[in-house]
Amino acid sequence: MAQAQPLAAETRAPNCIEMKTEWGFVQAYNNCDTTKTLNLKAKMAFGPDTKCLPVKPGTRANIGPALGRFDGVVVCPGDYGTEPEGSNRDSLGMFTVKCPMMNPAPGKRNEVVGYIVGTSDKSVKDAETVADMFASLVVTNQQETAVKQECTPQKQYIAMGAYNANELGT
Repeated sequence: MAQAQPLAAETRAPNCIEMKTEWGFVQAYNNCDTTKTLNLKAKMAFGPDTKCLPVKPGTRANIGPALGRFDGVVVCPGDYGTEPEGSNRDSLGMFTVKCPMMNPAPGKRNEVVGYIVGTSDKSVKDAETVADMFASLVVTNQQETAVKQECTPQKQYIAMGAYNANELGT
Protein backbone atom coordinates (compact mmCIF):
# COMPACT_ATOMS: atom_id res chain seq x y z
CA MET A 1 0.00 0.00 0.00
CA ALA A 2 1.38 3.39 -0.94
CA GLN A 3 2.00 5.84 1.88
CA ALA A 4 -0.19 8.95 1.82
CA GLN A 5 1.54 12.24 1.25
CA PRO A 6 0.36 15.40 3.02
CA LEU A 7 -1.59 17.76 0.81
CA ALA A 8 -0.33 21.23 0.09
CA ALA A 9 -1.44 23.68 2.77
CA GLU A 10 -3.74 25.59 0.44
CA THR A 11 -5.86 22.49 -0.29
CA ARG A 12 -6.49 21.64 3.37
CA ALA A 13 -9.14 23.10 5.62
CA PRO A 14 -7.54 26.12 7.37
CA ASN A 15 -7.65 24.61 10.86
CA CYS A 16 -6.85 21.05 9.82
CA ILE A 17 -3.87 19.54 11.62
CA GLU A 18 -1.49 17.57 9.40
CA MET A 19 -2.54 13.99 8.76
CA LYS A 20 -0.18 11.20 9.71
CA THR A 21 0.13 7.63 8.52
CA GLU A 22 0.68 4.81 11.01
CA TRP A 23 0.20 1.12 10.21
CA GLY A 24 -1.95 1.95 7.20
CA PHE A 25 -4.16 4.49 9.01
CA VAL A 26 -4.32 8.12 8.02
CA GLN A 27 -5.66 10.32 10.77
CA ALA A 28 -7.07 13.83 10.54
CA TYR A 29 -7.66 16.05 13.54
CA ASN A 30 -9.31 19.32 14.48
CA ASN A 31 -12.25 19.69 12.13
CA CYS A 32 -10.75 18.73 8.78
CA ASP A 33 -14.17 19.58 7.52
CA THR A 34 -14.12 19.70 3.75
CA THR A 35 -15.32 16.50 2.16
CA LYS A 36 -13.39 17.36 -1.01
CA THR A 37 -10.12 17.61 0.94
CA LEU A 38 -10.76 14.42 2.89
CA ASN A 39 -11.84 12.51 -0.20
CA LEU A 40 -8.65 13.61 -1.92
CA LYS A 41 -6.53 12.51 1.05
CA ALA A 42 -8.32 9.17 1.19
CA LYS A 43 -7.93 8.60 -2.54
CA MET A 44 -4.24 9.44 -2.32
CA ALA A 45 -3.82 6.90 0.46
CA PHE A 46 -6.14 4.11 -0.62
CA GLY A 47 -7.05 4.50 -4.28
CA PRO A 48 -9.76 6.06 -6.45
CA ASP A 49 -12.61 3.74 -5.33
CA THR A 50 -12.45 4.89 -1.73
CA LYS A 51 -15.78 6.16 -0.38
CA CYS A 52 -16.65 8.24 2.68
CA LEU A 53 -18.86 7.69 5.70
CA PRO A 54 -20.25 10.67 7.59
CA VAL A 55 -18.82 11.59 10.97
CA LYS A 56 -19.62 14.61 13.09
CA PRO A 57 -17.30 17.55 12.26
CA GLY A 58 -14.43 17.92 14.68
CA THR A 59 -14.44 14.22 15.53
CA ARG A 60 -11.10 12.44 15.41
CA ALA A 61 -11.58 10.06 12.51
CA ASN A 62 -9.58 7.24 10.99
CA ILE A 63 -9.36 7.71 7.26
CA GLY A 64 -8.61 4.37 5.70
CA PRO A 65 -9.12 0.87 7.00
CA ALA A 66 -12.33 1.24 8.97
CA LEU A 67 -12.53 -1.09 11.96
CA GLY A 68 -8.93 -2.19 11.53
CA ARG A 69 -9.43 -3.81 8.15
CA PHE A 70 -9.24 -2.28 4.70
CA ASP A 71 -12.58 -2.42 2.96
CA GLY A 72 -12.52 0.81 0.97
CA VAL A 73 -14.57 2.64 3.59
CA VAL A 74 -13.29 5.84 5.16
CA VAL A 75 -14.93 8.13 7.66
CA CYS A 76 -15.01 11.78 6.70
CA PRO A 77 -15.85 14.61 9.09
CA GLY A 78 -18.08 17.16 7.40
CA ASP A 79 -20.68 14.85 5.86
CA TYR A 80 -22.46 14.39 9.19
CA GLY A 81 -26.06 15.52 9.35
CA THR A 82 -27.35 13.71 6.27
CA GLU A 83 -29.35 11.40 8.56
CA PRO A 84 -32.50 12.68 10.26
CA GLU A 85 -32.33 13.74 13.91
CA GLY A 86 -32.16 10.68 16.16
CA SER A 87 -30.50 8.57 13.48
CA ASN A 88 -29.22 5.08 14.17
CA ARG A 89 -25.59 5.93 13.43
CA ASP A 90 -22.97 5.30 16.08
CA SER A 91 -20.11 7.49 17.28
CA LEU A 92 -18.08 6.75 14.13
CA GLY A 93 -20.94 7.34 11.71
CA MET A 94 -21.46 3.61 11.17
CA PHE A 95 -24.51 1.49 11.92
CA THR A 96 -23.77 -0.77 14.90
CA VAL A 97 -26.21 -3.29 16.38
CA LYS A 98 -25.95 -5.36 19.56
CA CYS A 99 -28.01 -8.55 19.72
CA PRO A 100 -28.49 -10.49 22.98
CA MET A 101 -28.04 -14.24 22.72
CA MET A 102 -30.27 -16.28 25.05
CA ASN A 103 -29.96 -19.76 26.49
CA PRO A 104 -32.46 -22.03 24.64
CA ALA A 105 -32.78 -24.52 27.53
CA PRO A 106 -36.19 -24.81 29.24
CA GLY A 107 -36.28 -22.71 32.40
CA LYS A 108 -33.33 -20.59 31.23
CA ARG A 109 -34.88 -18.78 28.28
CA ASN A 110 -34.33 -15.33 29.78
CA GLU A 111 -30.67 -15.93 30.55
CA VAL A 112 -28.37 -13.83 28.37
CA VAL A 113 -25.25 -15.88 27.62
CA GLY A 114 -23.61 -13.41 25.27
CA TYR A 115 -24.00 -10.81 22.56
CA ILE A 116 -23.24 -10.55 18.89
CA VAL A 117 -22.36 -7.20 17.36
CA GLY A 118 -22.41 -6.17 13.72
CA THR A 119 -21.42 -2.98 11.94
CA SER A 120 -22.14 -1.64 8.48
CA ASP A 121 -21.78 1.60 6.59
CA LYS A 122 -25.10 1.01 4.77
CA SER A 123 -27.93 0.27 7.21
CA VAL A 124 -29.04 -1.26 10.48
CA LYS A 125 -30.32 -4.28 8.54
CA ASP A 126 -26.89 -4.83 6.98
CA ALA A 127 -25.27 -4.50 10.42
CA GLU A 128 -27.61 -7.19 11.72
CA THR A 129 -26.64 -9.45 8.81
CA VAL A 130 -22.99 -8.98 9.79
CA ALA A 131 -23.84 -9.78 13.43
CA ASP A 132 -25.53 -13.02 12.33
CA MET A 133 -22.15 -14.31 11.12
CA PHE A 134 -21.02 -14.47 14.77
CA ALA A 135 -24.12 -16.22 16.19
CA SER A 136 -22.60 -19.71 16.10
CA LEU A 137 -19.75 -18.51 18.33
CA VAL A 138 -22.03 -17.88 21.32
CA VAL A 139 -22.76 -21.17 23.11
CA THR A 140 -24.25 -22.09 26.48
CA ASN A 141 -22.52 -24.09 29.22
CA GLN A 142 -24.19 -27.15 27.68
CA GLN A 143 -22.50 -26.32 24.34
CA GLU A 144 -25.79 -25.43 22.67
CA THR A 145 -25.85 -22.52 20.26
CA ALA A 146 -27.65 -19.61 21.89
CA VAL A 147 -30.76 -18.06 20.31
CA LYS A 148 -30.53 -14.55 18.92
CA GLN A 149 -33.00 -11.99 20.23
CA GLU A 150 -33.97 -8.62 18.76
CA CYS A 151 -30.99 -6.44 17.87
CA THR A 152 -30.81 -2.82 18.97
CA PRO A 153 -28.91 0.02 17.26
CA GLN A 154 -26.06 1.42 19.35
CA LYS A 155 -25.02 5.05 19.66
CA GLN A 156 -21.49 4.11 20.73
CA TYR A 157 -19.28 2.14 18.33
CA ILE A 158 -18.56 -1.47 19.39
CA ALA A 159 -16.21 -3.67 17.38
CA MET A 160 -18.08 -6.41 15.54
CA GLY A 161 -17.87 -9.94 16.90
CA ALA A 162 -19.16 -12.29 19.59
CA TYR A 163 -18.97 -11.33 23.27
CA ASN A 164 -19.58 -13.07 26.59
CA ALA A 165 -22.44 -11.61 28.63
CA ASN A 166 -20.06 -10.01 31.12
CA GLU A 167 -18.02 -8.26 28.40
CA LEU A 168 -20.74 -5.87 27.24
CA GLY A 169 -23.39 -5.98 29.93
CA THR A 170 -26.90 -4.80 29.19
